[in-house]
Amino acid sequence: MPIVNPMPPFDPDSDVGANIGPKWKIWMEDFEMYITANGIADKAKKRALLLYLAGARVREIFRQIPDNGDDKDYDKAVEKLNEYFEPQKHRLYEVYKFREARQVVSKTLGQYYTRLRSLSTRCEFADPDFEIMVQIVLCGRSSLLRKQVLRDPKMTLKDLLVLGRQCERSRQQAAEIEENTRNNQTGMNDDSVVDAALNIPAGKTSQKVICRNCGSEWSHNTVICPAKGKGCRKSSKLNHLARLRRSAPAVARGQRQDRGRWQGRHENKPIRPLNVLDNDNESSDSDNYCYSVNNTT
Repeated sequence: MPIVNPMPPFDPDSDVGANIGPKWKIWMEDFEMYITANGIADKAKKRALLLYLAGARVREIFRQIPDNGDDKDYDKAVEKLNEYFEPQKHRLYEVYKFREARQVVSKTLGQYYTRLRSLSTRCEFADPDFEIMVQIVLCGRSSLLRKQVLRDPKMTLKDLLVLGRQCERSRQQAAEIEENTRNNQTGMNDDSVVDAALNIPAGKTSQKVICRNCGSEWSHNTVICPAKGKGCRKSSKLNHLARLRRSAPAVARGQRQDRGRWQGRHENKPIRPLNVLDNDNESSDSDNYCYSVNNTT
């Protein structure tokens, strides 16, 4: 009874025009591990299992190969299939594909290295580690790693991979810290947080607005304002009371001089800001007839 799940079949038509020899080699290596794990040693069983697991398309190809051996000749079957799937290698094209391999944003350095290692097996490099290291320096995404390698001419591929993983890990950790810091700062700017720090009840403010017509706190409805329709006893204008007279009264010359002396004594005192609030357009001959009182407590 097999103890390992069956292998996927080999598809020789998955990459038309490409050299499928390396893919077949990898599939055969997996098959050898499969039969070893299942404890299969009989040649006839190995041959039958090879052709069965390889799939219908491989069996069709195998039947067209002359002198493919008898039903018990496992080695002959492997030899003939290897000859079919591993024709003369296009080394120049394989090197071209290796040189064109670049690290994309979604791949880590480890994943990029694995891809380069796989591509290098088809290029027959004299020093694969050096070629892979050069490719990472030229086409990798990390500028910091590139500078570090150029700074240390004795760095090996192993050192480069260790340093690259450290850079990726530190960059991820720094990004997490910075994101948390930004979130905390944004939260501290919320009005609710500020009000809570100042012990201001929700819905309350420190500013009280006064009605421009009657002088009461601005909480009544404009339709029932006490000054609605009433005339000022001093100016005879409608819709406001005398205590909130909008026209400035005449001032005697002596009073203006006294006011000038008063302003001189108090010119350095801060002036409270006035908030303009106007909801009645029936009678308005000045833009400065609305004001508010700010509570300092």
